[in-house]
Amino acid sequence: MSGSTRSDFERERDRLVAEIAENLGKCVTAVNQLNRNIENVTQVGGGFDAVHHLWTSFQQVMANGSYAEAEQRPEPILGRSNDETIKLPAGLAPGGGESLYQSVGPEASAGDGK
Repeated sequence: MSGSTRSDFERERDRLVAEIAENLGKCVTAVNQLNRNIENVTQVGGGFDAVHHLWTSFQQVMANGSYAEAEQRPEPILGRSNDETIKLPAGLAPGGGESLYQSVGPEASAGDGK
């Protein structure tokens, strides 16, 4: 009887080992397929870099009015990192856009009150 039980155990063990091996094979196949898909996505995504650069250039040209102006770097809002005078673009601020402080500063408001 114990010989029969051991035989059943070995058969069940062999069946489970075969099932595990089959499932591991399926997992390896699925991981390989996933790897190929990720590589394809990476290749396709890399192809859009030139298109991205083109549209970025187009957006800059449209925002600045010309290609020459789009290539220039915009002036920083503050002249220095510790400068409190904010410089606004011409035409967007009172006083010709030279600085916000000059047009709205204490001297300007004192002069308006007289």
